[in-house]
Parts: sequence; C-alpha cells; structure tokens
Amino acid sequence: MSKGYCTYSAKVISIFLSTLAAITCLTACTFGIIHILCLSAMECETPADLTGTCLCRIETKNSLAPVKTYHYMDLQCTEVRNVLTMLLIFSSVANGIGGIFSVWYIYLYWSSRYMYTYSKVRTKDNAPVIISNS
Repeated sequence: MSKGYCTYSAKVISIFLSTLAAITCLTACTFGIIHILCLSAMECETPADLTGTCLCRIETKNSLAPVKTYHYMDLQCTEVRNVLTMLLIFSSVANGIGGIFSVWYIYLYWSSRYMYTYSKVRTKDNAPVIISNS
C-alpha cells in the first residue's frame, strides 16, 4: 500500500464523516426547533385518569383536519413547559453550532486542496523563492 493511497483514503473518510456529522447536527437542530415551535402552540393538561403524565394538543378549527397531540408518559406538564423546553433549546443550539463547525471544516478542507502560489520572497541573495502549499 503506497503512502499516497493512505493519504487519499484518509481525506475521503474525513470529508465523508464531516459531511455526515454536518447533516446529522443540522437535522437534529431543525427537528428540535420544530418540536419547540409545536410545543409553544399547544395546550398541555394532565388527563384525569393518568397521574405523572402530560398530554399536549393543538385544536384545529377545521373538523376534517387531524388533532395533533404529544403524550409525555413520565413527565408532568410543568416539566414539559420548563425542563423539556430548556433541554430542546440547548440541544438545538449545540447541534446548530456543531453543524456550522462541521460545514466550516468541510469548506476549509475542500478549499485547501487547490494549488496556490502565495508570494515571491526575496532572500539575502536577492533570488526569488516561490512558496506553494503542495
């Protein structure tokens, strides 16, 4: 196995895993934000026959449209409104930052693959030296 092949496969694996991480982080961020927005529009109440559970629903004006509900089995409604909302906000922010850093890494890694000639540097002998990133 040559050194060039190992370097190339490491680059491919790095780009693939970074892309996968960016997609995963941004998807988790998006769904966390959607869940927060849905919770903010819902009415939450504890059913009479179930204690320690919370049922949140959106009532629609159209009788043909389905009623959207979330049933949190082991959470009380105050925990859903306070703790779960804060966890979803923190998770969305952390995943968003992770996704942005992953996309930034991919951009930096991808842009460094091109050959650049930076400048000519004069030495004591006044002979130009060309520096490249190869």
